[in-house]
Amino acid sequence: MWLRTASKDDLQSIHQLLSKTIHATLDDLISVSFADQLVEDQFTLDSLRKALYHPSSEFIIADDGERIHGAAHATLGGVKTEPEVVALHFLAVDPESQRGGVGRKLLIEIEESFNVARRIRTHIFEKNLKALKFFENQGYNKLSEKAKKLNLPVVVMEKSIF
Repeated sequence: MWLRTASKDDLQSIHQLLSKTIHATLDDLISVSFADQLVEDQFTLDSLRKALYHPSSEFIIADDGERIHGAAHATLGGVKTEPEVVALHFLAVDPESQRGGVGRKLLIEIEESFNVARRIRTHIFEKNLKALKFFENQGYNKLSEKAKKLNLPVVVMEKSIF
């Protein structure tokens, strides 16, 4: 398996991966209808296409030549008041490929892609204990600020990357 920059030809597969991963993660934690709404609102083919071409961003996938096992997207300056902060918008690994190092490899690649960045920040749904543990294991710390995403509490996590 290797990591590479996503292309427009990958967008349908990435959309399917995100839908599968979001449902596997959130159906039992929050609800099936919430997972459906998240996919429909946040991860349409059009929004993925815009992310692919967004300036100062990285959009990478883990690919074995037959299928995509994971994807990640981040932008430098994604936090408007802090231009040196990278915003990790998503990191998703196919449930069948989890616990094999794919997520860690994607995250390292994202972290190393922005040489002028000082920190990387992401938002994790508070109920997603598996993701919170993953990011803690990768050196991320919980910030004291509270936030909401789609009216649900999220934990803001950050790591220094300089």
